[in-house]
Amino acid sequence: DNAFWQHRNERMFTGQFDYEAQLGDHLLRTGVWRIGSDNNSQYSVGFLPTDFISNNNTVNWQAYTQDTWRLSPRLVLCLGARHDRMTYDRISDDDLTLSGTSGRAGATYELSKRLLLRGSYGRVVEFPRANLLAFTFSGLDLGWNSFLAPFFPAKPQLDTARDLGLEW
Repeated sequence: DNAFWQHRNERMFTGQFDYEAQLGDHLLRTGVWRIGSDNNSQYSVGFLPTDFISNNNTVNWQAYTQDTWRLSPRLVLCLGARHDRMTYDRISDDDLTLSGTSGRAGATYELSKRLLLRGSYGRVVEFPRANLLAFTFSGLDLGWNSFLAPFFPAKPQLDTARDLGLEW
């Protein structure tokens, strides 16, 4: 028979600062976020002779800037950029820091007082889950660097988001 057991203990600490200013037809926004997380997990699967342990902390810094520009009474353009950095404090391996920058653009056109046409395009940075980058098997000298890293190098993933729609 198969049995699965999981114990998880996570704490998050978050700080955020945002600033906004109107300069003529431009609404400028910028900000910085910091998210610190203590992640401790232990998994057991009945048919495996060892436990899967992932005790690591992460710190995620995010900084963004955005300009919302009213080009005409009916047309608004929004441009933005964001930089993300994630640091994994891995007990079983060396610390790891990954980062990525992404951009976004969008437009809204007022077709009528009750109907808006919206479109946007953006890139999104995603980081690997902490428990996948910092784990060991209890009693064995196997972890990310010796077990998976040669086949799956740790790197951020860039996704693309596109949106087009009507709002009423």
